[in-house]
Amino acid sequence: MRLNGWQRLWLVGTVCLGLWLVGWWPLQLAGKTHDYYFSYRWELEKDFQNPQCRAYQPLDTLSKPPFGAPCFHLSVSRRFDGAPVPYTLETYDRHASAQWRESYLQALALGAVATGLLSAFVYLRGLIVGWIFQGFRRA
Repeated sequence: MRLNGWQRLWLVGTVCLGLWLVGWWPLQLAGKTHDYYFSYRWELEKDFQNPQCRAYQPLDTLSKPPFGAPCFHLSVSRRFDGAPVPYTLETYDRHASAQWRESYLQALALGAVATGLLSAFVYLRGLIVGWIFQGFRRA
């Protein structure tokens, strides 16, 4: 099957859209997630080095310090990561890596679906417009 000029234009547009939505956009989105986890990890490291935060407390007795207070990031991380005992930076890194991978794969899937749907919509619209113009040419 040979492609006419409009079909070639549609194909090139689909490839460009796919490169952006499947190649570039998920990496940008995941990069923002990575930047957040990196800055949070830096704060968490400071909490681990703080002598006030070294004493282990079970989660049910752990009081949440106010934002910006010593041990705040450690307390929040333990609560939301469902952290095992003892909670370490390696535990946080594993959780952050899993979260990054999940956000990247979700963005990748969304980009692939969006590329397919937009491409199909444009192609179908082109078929309909071509069919309408073909009807006027016959008359």
